[in-house]
Amino acid sequence: MNEFYDMIRSQYGGIAECCEALGITRDQFDRQLRSGSKMFLNAVADGCRLSRQEVAWEYNFAKG
Repeated sequence: MNEFYDMIRSQYGGIAECCEALGITRDQFDRQLRSGSKMFLNAVADGCRLSRQEVAWEYNFAKG
């Protein structure tokens, strides 16, 4: 998942900033990331410069 975290850092400045933008805690972020829910990935995409498709691709690539 390091690649996905790198993408989050490049788009939001860090995991904490992403959590703040999404209005969730780090624990919630980690749980949502493990689940890989489309709603979570879309929320991440909606708050950054990447498209929903690009974020989903980054997630799938990082997951292996």
